Parts: sequence; C-alpha cells; structure tokens
Amino acid sequence: MENSNISRRRMVRLLGALPVAGVVGAFTSKAEMLQADARTVTPPQTEGPFYPRTKPVDIDNNLTLMGQRAERATGEQLELLGRVVDRHGNHLSGAKVEIWHCDHLGVYHHVGLDDTQDEHFQGYGETRCDSEGKYRFLTVQPGLYPGRTRHIHFKVFAEGHRTLTSQLYFEQDMKANLRDGIYRRFTSAEKKAVTMQANPASDGKGRSGFFEIVVA
Repeated sequence: MENSNISRRRMVRLLGALPVAGVVGAFTSKAEMLQADARTVTPPQTEGPFYPRTKPVDIDNNLTLMGQRAERATGEQLELLGRVVDRHGNHLSGAKVEIWHCDHLGVYHHVGLDDTQDEHFQGYGETRCDSEGKYRFLTVQPGLYPGRTRHIHFKVFAEGHRTLTSQLYFEQDMKANLRDGIYRRFTSAEKKAVTMQANPASDGKGRSGFFEIVVA
C-alpha cells in the first residue's frame, strides 16, 4: 500500500513538472494523434456529362499522342505528376488513376462527333500508381468553354477505399476559379486540396505540376 502511495505521489510531482502541453500530450490517445495528423480528403465532385461513353483504343498515360500517329496534340504540354495517399499519408501502390478533359479548343472527345476537336488529342487516359503511390500523365493544358474555369476530371480506384471522382484546378487561374460555381462551394482547405500550381517545366516544354490525391 505504501509503495502504491509513493508511486501516486511521484506521478503527481512528475506531471506537475511538465508544461500544460506535456500533460495533455501524455494523455493524448493514438486515435487523437492520428486525427491531428490527418490530411484533408480530396472532396468528391460531379463526374460531369463528358466521361467517355466508350473509351478510346489508346488509353495510356500519354494523352498527347493517339496510337501510332507521329503528330502530337496541339496546345501547351502539361506533365501531371502526383501521388495517391490515404488521409494519414500512407501511399497507395497499385491505385488506378483515370483523367479526362477537353482539348486546347475547349472540346470534349468521345461524346459525339465534332469537326472542331483536335483529332490528335487522346482525351482520356489511365495509369497505375507505382510502389510509392506515384502516378504520371503527359497531356496538354485544357482549354476553356463557357460556364467553367479550366479543370481536369479524374477518378481514383484504390483497394479498401471508396472510389473518388473529382476535378483539379490551376493556381494561376484563381480569379476564374473563384467565379466557378463548383469551386466556390468548397471550404478553404478543400480549395487547397483540389488546386495545383503548374510551373514551367525544367526541360522548357510546357508546364509541370504535382497533385496529391487523398482518398477516404
């Protein structure tokens, strides 16, 4: 009994010597620590009416080339790099990422015939994340069409997680983004989670950006 009392007294003295933050930290549960470290989950958004009705024969991660054609899509080249993680930052190897967007003229492909579309633009692509959850696409900067800011649609399939359908936006288009009806509905944290900075590529060919996708 005496030993028990001494232990309690010693514990009180030890805790009293700690700063308030230390006392709180000593009793913080693992779940609370994980919650504090959690990333903002990428918010879902509408798939839109322009998901491919039928996928093109060429569905790789290079949207600037169609099959064996030598001529590339017109428009400023965009290298889209990124990683798929869960809300605690664990990378998700093998996750499947799909993207689709309009060409540099603002025309979506695979939704009907349109003589104005860029016939060399693939319009849709997909890839699998590597062992570190990383993905890469080569495409062009999407054009603009009435009613929306510039954006890229994407869908992510990761085992053990909900399928995510969303859109990414560009930091350099922020004035237009803030006029976009979909983008305006997000919280500040959600806006940050769906916005990418595209900088001039190191090789001088177009732009390059990194976009992390967080799935629930």
